Amino acid sequence: MRTVLFSSPGGGPGPHWSHACARGLARPLLAAGHELHWFPVAGARDEVPAPPPGLATFAARLCRRQPLHRVGAGCGDLPTEALLARDLRDHPDTAVVVCGTGARGSPNLPWLAERMGSPAFAVVRAAEVLCARGDLVDAAGAACTTTDEPARCRRCVGSGPWRRPALAELQNRREQLVAGLQACRAVFVSAVGEATSLELAGVPRRVLQVAPPEDLPAALGAALAAARRPS
Repeated sequence: MRTVLFSSPGGGPGPHWSHACARGLARPLLAAGHELHWFPVAGARDEVPAPPPGLATFAARLCRRQPLHRVGAGCGDLPTEALLARDLRDHPDTAVVVCGTGARGSPNLPWLAERMGSPAFAVVRAAEVLCARGDLVDAAGAACTTTDEPARCRRCVGSGPWRRPALAELQNRREQLVAGLQACRAVFVSAVGEATSLELAGVPRRVLQVAPPEDLPAALGAALAAARRPS
């Protein structure tokens, strides 16, 4: 089974959690016989994660992290989208797994995969999908539960030393991320509360799967196997 794995740059500083997540998923996928290709997208100053043995491809892409207020630039990544499109044109029988959707980088990888006929899967943290800051903490330091008011988010993101982002960029970020996750066969989160938050934002409940980190490899393996079965 051919599988392409992506991990995400995050907001920094330091390596994003998605790289360790992808590395943890790589071992059981390789053991199950997958032909695995891993493309980590990391901050330019980050240490590139170490690949496990047995990968068919390991090609890291380093990118410049955008300032927090540049929301549109922070959730765009045309080079990575082009990489995936080329790969899927050459290898249409491929599953695509994206770790860290919402943590900077392209929100379009799952959508692109599905449009090209490949099953897409995502491993996410709801806070990174729903909040441009990635923490669901408002400007006053309190937990935030209002994620569908871009004007409020604009004030929050633009607090302290940061400039305020364009309102349209915040709206577009949310719509792109939700649309990308809607295209997935499965979206994995670690807790029921995260699934509820994403469902309220527009991600279909049927694709949301709760899988704590220790259960994630088995859950993803089962989802990949189901996607491969003839209908």
